Amino acid sequence: MGWQKWTATYRPLPNFLILGAQKAGTTSLFIYLSKHPSVLRPQKKELHFFDRNENYAKGIPHYRSQFPLRFISTKSMAIGEATPAYLYQPHVPERVAQHLPECRFIVLLRNPVDRAYAQYQMQLRKGTETASFEDALLKEKNASYLKRGYYRDQLDQWLQYFNRNRFLILNSERFFEQPQEVYEQTLTFLNLRPKKLNRVRIYNEGNYLPMKSQTREHLIEHFRGHNQRLYDLLKVDFHWNV
Repeated sequence: MGWQKWTATYRPLPNFLILGAQKAGTTSLFIYLSKHPSVLRPQKKELHFFDRNENYAKGIPHYRSQFPLRFISTKSMAIGEATPAYLYQPHVPERVAQHLPECRFIVLLRNPVDRAYAQYQMQLRKGTETASFEDALLKEKNASYLKRGYYRDQLDQWLQYFNRNRFLILNSERFFEQPQEVYEQTLTFLNLRPKKLNRVRIYNEGNYLPMKSQTREHLIEHFRGHNQRLYDLLKVDFHWNV
């Protein structure tokens, strides 16, 4: 890593970020974008520079060192990374505004009911969760299964620092169903030429038993008001309240 830090000035900073949400398809979209010839990406998807204090304290040269070495112009290139925690963590927008004031942002939003359950299943697989889903929801502070689905609150934090036109906000369900169409929409947002996906798959897709119907009904009602506030902002209805 030492030589990478020495060459940091020759490495571009990103001009787009995939902000999240967690368990909403960010890995798949990041991999699709990475296959475009005009996209530059770091070696790993999630850099966690702006959300983790220990990484942020290392400074911008450290962040630059994560990106490819380029001696040619990158003005026509899309350079980006994807850290789903960026959308949720309240201290991130100010940091990004300070260092990447011209950046553009891609946000994937999944039905918060399904997103919470997918996060729970991920925590189970990792061994960091042992309770039932229903009991885990009662211990909300531990993993923020619910709060991570309050998307309007999170977007409002970002909109304090950036104009709405800097954001491409995508519906995850549509992305899962129509990956080529959403991919092309994303390329247009990044001013990149169209490209057909050679291989379509959902990465990091979990395989687990369905949520209890009573729990789903409870969560639909819980998120109803939060979803409506999101729809009011976006001027679109994702039909999550049914």
